[in-house]
Amino acid sequence: MNFTFKHMSADEDGQRGFLKVPLIQKIINTMWFTNKHNDSIRFHKHFKPFPYPALALILTVIECCIDEWTMGI
Repeated sequence: MNFTFKHMSADEDGQRGFLKVPLIQKIINTMWFTNKHNDSIRFHKHFKPFPYPALALILTVIECCIDEWTMGI
């Protein structure tokens, strides 16, 4: 997964790794951490650390959107 980010160290705002990319952070927050009734809040042990399959899903969706945009779909 290292291809998605360049530096592993924490930034000034405390974000590390893939969370330094604002788009990925926004997707994660919107999809899984919107309100206290989300499954990620109720079953927080399953989201700490953030699961690699969920990250792979996010990156796949971003890639699909970029492909569709470049093809004019």
